[in-house]
Amino acid sequence: MQKNNLNIFHGSIVCPQNCPTKKCIWKGNFEITDIASVVRVFEGFSAHPSFKVCRRAYNFSKKMPSTLEFLVHPRTKYWPTIFEDCPDTDDIALYFYPKNKQATHGYTSLLKFIESKDLMLRSQMSGDVELLLFPSRVLDVKCQTIKNSYFLWGVFCTKRK
Repeated sequence: MQKNNLNIFHGSIVCPQNCPTKKCIWKGNFEITDIASVVRVFEGFSAHPSFKVCRRAYNFSKKMPSTLEFLVHPRTKYWPTIFEDCPDTDDIALYFYPKNKQATHGYTSLLKFIESKDLMLRSQMSGDVELLLFPSRVLDVKCQTIKNSYFLWGVFCTKRK
């Protein structure tokens, strides 16, 4: 198999643009406050940087706390200001997955909830940096799955004033 055009993730050929690395850069939990101010904790997630992640985002992601606190927002609240059109994998800094089989149920239910309500997650990091998480179904159709599974992906951005 030629490697020059394709990135490989755990032995599967995926979207050729910008795939997750095998290296896990973060492990922890999500504490999510929804629109009704109900707090839920989802345990057992891991984050993998993309092959093309910028150095600043990579270094920042290594310093993330073990519990990321997120607020739920309508996806359209942040979408137009970040992406001009349909994003592809070049826009991804981190890929989020369940870190083990026990975490898969919570991860799947969170992903389905976000997708069904057209939502996104926003976490205030240090200073004016935010981590925004989106479901992979909003990516270009050829980049929506890895190993036939949908996923959560994140991007760092400067907080809107």
